[in-house]
Amino acid sequence: MAWQIAPLIVPERRILISLYLFMAGIILFHLMPDIWHSGRYLNWLVTVFLLTSILGLGVAIYTRQSAGHDRGLFLFVVFTAGIALASLQFALHDQPKIKWGVTADINGMLIKIDGNADARSRLWISLGATSDIVKNDILPAGGIVRVTTDKWQDQQYIGGAIAMRVRLYPPPDRILHGTPDYGRRARVNDVLASGYVISEITMMPDDHAESIMHDVKLFLARYRAGFAAHLVDLMPKPAGAIAAALLVGERRFISEDVYNRFRDSGLAHLLAISGLHMGLICFGSMAVIRFFGALFPSRSSRFALHKYAAIIAAIIGGCYVLMSGAPVSALRAFGMAMLVVLAILHDRMALTLRNVCLAAFAILAFNPVALFTASFQLSFAATAILVIWYESRARRGPAKWHWSLRYPMALITMSFLSAMATAPFAAQHFGTVTPWGLVANIIGIPLTGLWIMPVGMVLTISTLFGLDWVVAPLMTAGLDGLYYLADWIAGFPLAGWKVAPPGYSALVVMVTGVMISQLLIKPMARIGLGLVVIGGGIWAVRPVPDGVLFAVGRTPQLVLAGTNSMALSYAPLSEFLASMGELRMGQSIEQADLAKCMPACKHDFSKGISANIVMKAKGLTAACKDLETAFILTNVTPRYPCYSGKPIYNISQKTGYNYLIFIDKNKFKLINNFGSARQVCPALQPRPC
Repeated sequence: MAWQIAPLIVPERRILISLYLFMAGIILFHLMPDIWHSGRYLNWLVTVFLLTSILGLGVAIYTRQSAGHDRGLFLFVVFTAGIALASLQFALHDQPKIKWGVTADINGMLIKIDGNADARSRLWISLGATSDIVKNDILPAGGIVRVTTDKWQDQQYIGGAIAMRVRLYPPPDRILHGTPDYGRRARVNDVLASGYVISEITMMPDDHAESIMHDVKLFLARYRAGFAAHLVDLMPKPAGAIAAALLVGERRFISEDVYNRFRDSGLAHLLAISGLHMGLICFGSMAVIRFFGALFPSRSSRFALHKYAAIIAAIIGGCYVLMSGAPVSALRAFGMAMLVVLAILHDRMALTLRNVCLAAFAILAFNPVALFTASFQLSFAATAILVIWYESRARRGPAKWHWSLRYPMALITMSFLSAMATAPFAAQHFGTVTPWGLVANIIGIPLTGLWIMPVGMVLTISTLFGLDWVVAPLMTAGLDGLYYLADWIAGFPLAGWKVAPPGYSALVVMVTGVMISQLLIKPMARIGLGLVVIGGGIWAVRPVPDGVLFAVGRTPQLVLAGTNSMALSYAPLSEFLASMGELRMGQSIEQADLAKCMPACKHDFSKGISANIVMKAKGLTAACKDLETAFILTNVTPRYPCYSGKPIYNISQKTGYNYLIFIDKNKFKLINNFGSARQVCPALQPRPC
């Protein structure tokens, strides 16, 4: 079978098969039941698949010289390596977690702060040995807890010792079926509990002042936080906050309103350290070195100046990654930059799809769970599509456009391709698409690349000499222009258009299609394009929930989809739960007028169905008599059925899970946050439904 398929595969693209199987192994592990994710079952899994991978690799290397060597053995090793590394990551972070809510006094080292400037701050604390929950053997010393506070305190600093009283809960599971699994991310970050502060935060004597220099990661985090705070003080709002995000990756100073404007306009990617920033920093430095070398041709022509410039650019890029806190997008960009540097040093083509795959392999090998993050998916989707376009363009020869039109046409093409490639992933993780992103990026990318980032580099260097106040006004002008652009585009119709997520099945089909389109020779590559279309069709026909019921550890809170792409919440919702509901339903959520729903009110669904929402027991009688509605939803236990036979669904008893609600005429189906589905029978119905 293999010899029949081999002639159809482009030899240079075989690495796509290996990457696909490696990712499939990671996904398979995370789809396994929870019993395999901890304890002795996890240890068995790690042992079996690590040994299988090592032995398989040894056999593949040994038989490689034989005439009957089959490449399928190596592909099997790659697949098992994905399972092995994913299970090993979980085994290395298999620590005890609290099983219920506790209130305790804690102290420890502040290792990270995130959040938004106008919202609650989130503090990451490494527990000290004298914390109550450590002394009572609830959590181990050095474990990380994540707590929120509504008091933005300037005296908080990275590496400092703090004490407070907190209310802690187990790390969150998946909030709703089809939304990101925050519990999985918390585990690999060693977050053992989450909660909020219920007292004043006390600063303790700083015992880490001498040792912090020995912890490079903590030292860099402290420097990054201090430099970001300096930029915020140096420049007016919101320029200082945007500068902190662009230069060192600190986005906690950006307000929610400013971030939403960048997101709705399609410019939010500029606020994350990514390939654009790495390219400007790394290869901009390389270009400057070569420019000054060209001023002395008699000397620079005696050695390969471009190779020395590439090495210096790699060092600068590495320093930039460390300053930015090494997020996935920055690591991916740095990995690509290093592959480009290696290609330059070996006089080979630098921008290839093979190099993109190698960068993905490197990141997933060290952090397999990164596969499920928005940062990884968005950055690699954009990078891959641009490299594919670049390779195809290089094979066709130079463009026929006039030199004055080549850059704008290339910019328009790249912006369009990036928007198309990232749209499904943005919809999956954020529930929005940005139709006007093409227009915004045509202006925003040159503004960032030709003005903001070069001035930002000069500003960073001038800070060392106390001259940053000279450069700051020029930086502020560029950042203000970028913000006004985002604000202008965000006001367009359909900017930040909310859509239902495509689901992971559709994403897998589309990604498979893109890989096949690049793996197979023409005309077989059209099979891949057909799969992309099929994946889009799966997205289009995927059922959208008619409502959400939040009931984990709280009084049931009901949200129902309505007309005009607006859902109504029939209970006060936190900002986080509201965002999860909006993501899954593809609609904005606003608070219903609860005064009009006492004791009952009417809700209209977009399907043309209406229902009565009953908040008080005395509203059941009026709801039963309403002949314009199909059924009743109530959070009180009914004592008698409707004489008209109208179904009554009691949501007050649906506790312990969060649910997606699907309504088909009078049928009522719930899917909990772990994916289990069941049809709900009306209350007090005399016969089975």
